[in-house]
Amino acid sequence: LTESYKLTEGEPQPARFAKALAHVFSNIPVIVREDEIIVGCRTSSVKGAPLYPENKSAWIEENLDGFGERDFQRAQISADDRRELRDDILPYWRGKTVEDRMNEIMPADLQVEMNKMVFTMMMQITYGIGHFTMNTSQILRRGLEAIMEDAKQAEAEAGSDESRAHFFRAARVVCEAAVMFARRHAEEARRLAALTDDPVRRHELEQMAVV
Repeated sequence: LTESYKLTEGEPQPARFAKALAHVFSNIPVIVREDEIIVGCRTSSVKGAPLYPENKSAWIEENLDGFGERDFQRAQISADDRRELRDDILPYWRGKTVEDRMNEIMPADLQVEMNKMVFTMMMQITYGIGHFTMNTSQILRRGLEAIMEDAKQAEAEAGSDESRAHFFRAARVVCEAAVMFARRHAEEARRLAALTDDPVRRHELEQMAVV
């Protein structure tokens, strides 16, 4: 994601995020584990978690060398990953994260109340990924290609409203990326099906590729 953002400086934000998602979907490993019939994972580890430095990066810098020593939610980060975070990723996001933008526009009195922990909304602001339920039923019912057509038409109808045009153009890129990501999984399932001697597993993998 950071690689992509470095290449799209100055472009509209919806375009940058859409291109970054497409870059992630194009480059992260596609993994089909033994005996799985529902596939897809966010990390190459069986038990792992992404860090989302674009949302909130200061806490990662503060804890980078201590994740493995925490009493709760202990996490192991390899030396190579720590080096990449410290040298290449985290410096880029200083002053550019969702949290940084939130602090720029938040009234001072509200910041005081936030710091008192009268209420907390940090998770909703900086970790919005996965915390909103979208209209999944529409995608399952109509398919991503239909959504892409809707976005294409909406972009054409946006006229001089550049903000709307940028949004719907980005929506098309995201849908195309999701289709490509599914096809990568299908290709991997077919590859594994051709390698296995187990007829039951071969059938499962072939059906997964179709789905």
